[in-house]
Amino acid sequence: MDACAPDLLSLPSLAAHAHFEDMGAGEWTIAIVAVLISVWAIWRSVGYALHPGETDPDHIKRSILNDDVAPQGAAGPPAAPSMPPGPPAPPLPAPR
Repeated sequence: MDACAPDLLSLPSLAAHAHFEDMGAGEWTIAIVAVLISVWAIWRSVGYALHPGETDPDHIKRSILNDDVAPQGAAGPPAAPSMPPGPPAPPLPAPR
């Protein structure tokens, strides 16, 4: 008998599988609810990823999505103060 026969992959044959034989109604309910919640969460996350729905121009994501580049010659942020050089680093040990 072929391992990929259609009758082996049907829902009744899966329900009769050894792992599912001793499941009660409560366990089936928990499994079905878990599958439904998982499918719903994936559906919503894909939907929000494709259509976030945020159209407010002041939304925080605009600070990331908009590439506002300062024009040439415009003053940028102040430069960090220069620090005096510290002591030199110790020499590395010679390889063996």
